[in-house]
Amino acid sequence: MYFEEILNRISPTLKKITKKLNGKYSYIDDNDLFQEALLFLWNSFKDGKLANKTDSYILQGCYFYLKNYLRNKDKKINFINIEDIDLRKTNTFINLSTNDSTIKDIYDILKNSLSAKEREILKLYLNGMTMREIGNKFNVSHVMIVKMMKKIRNKCKKFKEEFKR
Repeated sequence: MYFEEILNRISPTLKKITKKLNGKYSYIDDNDLFQEALLFLWNSFKDGKLANKTDSYILQGCYFYLKNYLRNKDKKINFINIEDIDLRKTNTFINLSTNDSTIKDIYDILKNSLSAKEREILKLYLNGMTMREIGNKFNVSHVMIVKMMKKIRNKCKKFKEEFKR
C-alpha cells in the first residue's frame, strides 16, 4: 500500500475533521491543521504503523492526534487578565485610534459584563483547570460549569458584536 493511496481515500474526510476541530480556534488556519495531520500520517506511514489498518482506524488516529495538538497549542497561548490591563497603554494593545474615555468604557463593559463568579471560573479555566476541577472547587457538577462557560462565551460574543458597531 502506498501513501498516496491512503491519502486519496481519506483526504475528504480528514478535511472535514480538521474543519470541525478548528471551529473554536480562529488563530489556526484549517489548512495548517490539515498539514499537521498529513505530517502525522506520513510519520506513521514511514514507521509502518498504517500497514493493514482500516480507513476508520487511521482517521480516528488523526482525530486524536489533532485533538492533542490543539490542546497543547492552547496551553502555549498567553491570555491577558482584564484586571492587568493598563488603560494608559491600552491604545497600543487594542490598536484602536480612540480616546482614553472610549477605552475606559470598553474596559468597564468587559469587566462589568461578567459576575465575580463568572470571572473566577473563566480565570481558572484559562489557567488550565478542567471543568471537573473547577466544579470540585465550587462544589457543583462539571455540567454546571460547562453551562456557565457557555453563558460566559455568549456574553463575550455579545460584547464583541456591540464593540464592532
